[in-house]
Amino acid sequence: MADRWLIVGLGNPGREYEKTRHNIGQLVLDQLSENQKFSSHKSRMQISEIKLDGQNVVLAKSLGYMNESGGPAKSLADFYKIDLDKIIAIHDELDLPFNNLRIKLGGG
Repeated sequence: MADRWLIVGLGNPGREYEKTRHNIGQLVLDQLSENQKFSSHKSRMQISEIKLDGQNVVLAKSLGYMNESGGPAKSLADFYKIDLDKIIAIHDELDLPFNNLRIKLGGG
């Protein structure tokens, strides 16, 4: 497998979600990419490739709704030959107070 990471920023499409907590995953990717342009990919995601702390990283923003992002994320991981243990999904968690972080291994 490729020595590369995939960071998926989850959110929902539409102006009502733009710049809201619900799209925090995509907003984090904008910061990580230093606002480089994202290009469309056949996986139904927008991507940007960067180096982060010396590591090759594919940043991916879901173009669909959050609950429909699993298939496109898997397609992208398959395309780049990225191991499952090198995939990070960033999303909001309304059960946690704002500014709190939960790290979870495995699962969907």
